[in-house]
Parts: sequence; structure tokens; C-alpha cells
Amino acid sequence: MPDDTPPSPKPLWRSAVYWAGVWLAITAAGLLLGIVLGALIWVTVGTLGGSERTAGRLLADGADIGMRYARVWAGGIGIVLCFVKAHERFSCRAWLRRRSARGTDSLS
Repeated sequence: MPDDTPPSPKPLWRSAVYWAGVWLAITAAGLLLGIVLGALIWVTVGTLGGSERTAGRLLADGADIGMRYARVWAGGIGIVLCFVKAHERFSCRAWLRRRSARGTDSLS
């Protein structure tokens, strides 16, 4: 006798929170990477180029510019990486790998 009760929304809620957290973590890591790289590159180029600004000002300007560039790319890259990770996790091939790892190779 089939069970006609609808599935509980709890797993869907947990899944949404999980993927939102993954996206947020990837985006935050991208922003942090942009800030750090922008600051280091700006200080290096400014110092070697003979800028008259102080190192602190070069660092602040580089972090600001790095954040601007990273802000454009980090969210989109986060979405793409979430889709890639979800595809790897829920693909038929992954299901077959998990099934064969449990020792149930036969499909009957």
C-alpha cells in the first residue's frame, strides 16, 4: 500500500540552509582573498614604483580596490562552485560508487 503523505519540509529546509552556508563560505573566502591580494600587490607595486604615499595608505587603498574586484566575482564563483559540488554529490555515478562501496553491486 503506497504512502500518500507528503514529505516533511524539514529536509528541504536543512538542504537550503546547508547550501546557503556553503555559498556564504565560498563568497567570504573569495572576498578575503581579494582583499589580501589587493593589499599585497598594491603595496609592492607602490613601493617599487616610488609612490609618495605611506605604506599604510597603500595597504588601505589596495585592500579597497581588491575588495571591489572580488565583490564582483566572489558571489558568482560561489554559485558556480555550489552547483558543481551538488552535481558531484547527487549524480548517478556518485550513487553507484556509494552503492558498490557498500557491497551491493547487483541491481536486483
